[in-house]
Amino acid sequence: MIDRKELEEILAQHKLWMQSNGGSRADLRRADLRRADLRWADLSGADLRWADLSGADLRWADLTDADLRGADLSRADLSGADLIVMQLNQYQVFVQKEFTRIGCEYHKNEEWQKWGPTDVKHMAHDAEAFWTPYKPVVCAAIAALAQK
Repeated sequence: MIDRKELEEILAQHKLWMQSNGGSRADLRRADLRRADLRWADLSGADLRWADLSGADLRWADLTDADLRGADLSRADLSGADLIVMQLNQYQVFVQKEFTRIGCEYHKNEEWQKWGPTDVKHMAHDAEAFWTPYKPVVCAAIAALAQK
């Protein structure tokens, strides 16, 4: 588990990187961040692939363009964060301002919005049947987040 001091240093370097004043992008791939206090953290553009964020406090965190592929966000508090998480049938859906992940598929929002059922059928054996009823739900979440 990353200790608080190490996490604060990573976030400070990330802030410098975001401001283009040196620093480095937060590389938190596979990080153990269970129950971490990340309230108001600027994680925009951070690499959080496969990070364990279960039970983390992410209230009001900026997750714009953060790479959340494979991240565990179960029981995380995302109130006010720039992220919508939904469980639609068998797929967990993560909607960000520019990208959405459905299951293991991660694409730009404009692609999800234009795709019909036949466009996604190659993604999974049941993708076409899933996308028919759930596309409006996903697109509504994309639109809601875009207005924030």
